[in-house]
Amino acid sequence: MGKKAKEHRKKVEKRNRIIAQERQRFEKAQKELFETIKEENRRGLFNNDPILQIPQLDSPILFPQGDANTANSTILSGPKI
Repeated sequence: MGKKAKEHRKKVEKRNRIIAQERQRFEKAQKELFETIKEENRRGLFNNDPILQIPQLDSPILFPQGDANTANSTILSGPKI
């Protein structure tokens, strides 16, 4: 085996070690994130109930002036009367 082959092998080993270390750091961070999410779920911080996230309007939103056909529309949503 020549000198160049040995140098190349050392470079490949170093690169593979660096890749393995980065992978371990990423997996550790990912595991910590999942544990944090699980803990926050247990405490009830993630409430994914869509009814609670989006307020429901019983009536249309009204503004003081304008008609429904202009930029200053009186009714933004709801049925036209």
